[in-house]
Amino acid sequence: MGFPLGSQHTAPPPRGMGSASNLEGLGFEFSETMAGFLAVGETDPQKGAERGRNENSPLRFNVQIQIDNLGDFLRIYQHSASLTGSVTFAPLGENLEISDGRFNLFTVDPEAGVRQMTYAFRFKANDGRTHYLQAHKNIHDDPGKFQPVKDMTTRVTTIYKGPDEQSPVYGSGELYFRLGDAPALITSMRVHGAR
Repeated sequence: MGFPLGSQHTAPPPRGMGSASNLEGLGFEFSETMAGFLAVGETDPQKGAERGRNENSPLRFNVQIQIDNLGDFLRIYQHSASLTGSVTFAPLGENLEISDGRFNLFTVDPEAGVRQMTYAFRFKANDGRTHYLQAHKNIHDDPGKFQPVKDMTTRVTTIYKGPDEQSPVYGSGELYFRLGDAPALITSMRVHGAR
């Protein structure tokens, strides 16, 4: 699943969110930091995370996410939010500027109540070559299937040697949102357009 481009389709809001129409015109932004491990040359994210941890090969990104219209974001399939920030992975460089960043909440299986939260962006390594990073996590709307720690903290992550997911895989691993960073995430949240 690459950049959320193309036609837009209406999708049901997550269970418990109520009508997305109640959120029309509201903008929302927040900052998020994620860190984990990635192994160069690995295509399996779980194995890449394990190898990266053993080889002390950390990956980290700090991002700011801007949702212009919460109603559209929750209601329309493939409606994306902008993502900016920086990424650090020692073999490629430190604090590399993110470009063409997108954040999305896809409906993967409406019947099962499964959505996929996706982070995707391009960046240039120190050698000037463009790379593409994609990270995602599945979220279960059904409380009986929802696993709070795993569902909300682990992102399966792949870096590609090129501008999109059709490029060769550079490496794979996992990123994690530390629960200890939750207060900073909450503090960063801003709502715009509220009356």
